[in-house]
Amino acid sequence: MSKTAKFSIFTVIIIVIAILAYLYASPYLALKNLKSAAQQNDIESVSHYIDYPSVRQSLKEQLNAYMLKELRQDKNNEFAKLGSMLASSMTDTLLDAVITPTGIGLMLQGKNLNPSHMPAQTSSQHNDEKPEKSAEKVEYKMYYTSFNRFVINVKNTERHDQRVQVIMQREGLNWKIKQLIIPLDNY
Repeated sequence: MSKTAKFSIFTVIIIVIAILAYLYASPYLALKNLKSAAQQNDIESVSHYIDYPSVRQSLKEQLNAYMLKELRQDKNNEFAKLGSMLASSMTDTLLDAVITPTGIGLMLQGKNLNPSHMPAQTSSQHNDEKPEKSAEKVEYKMYYTSFNRFVINVKNTERHDQRVQVIMQREGLNWKIKQLIIPLDNY
């Protein structure tokens, strides 16, 4: 075998290894970029990583299931039924307030999801504003469930009830948040 053929085979092997390494590391890089953009309040960059209709639908299904469970527990209480129906009609408004670049950024930082504590999004916000530093400690556990699906468990270690599971899916070479799973019993 000639020196040129050996060099070509070696080059192909290196390229294949580099591509596989990038494919493996790509969700970790996406999460790093997403967290950085959220901390810098770069709304446009955060939005690049979120499939809003999919995330809203996943949370809407969770909220409706939770309300149905609560309704079944209070099946003799007519006021609970009325309250549950009203809450169901307010689900979209609640989700619009929470599922924003700021809201998802807060979730990824292990912060409170209460819309009243979230900073208002206005067109006057600029990317050069200094984000608030937080002393909260956040624990991340990340793993693949398939080649195209990546899970991030975000847990605030100071408030054990503050958890969220972020499901990302590969779209070509990019990753997008498709689903959020929040243990609603704790909120």
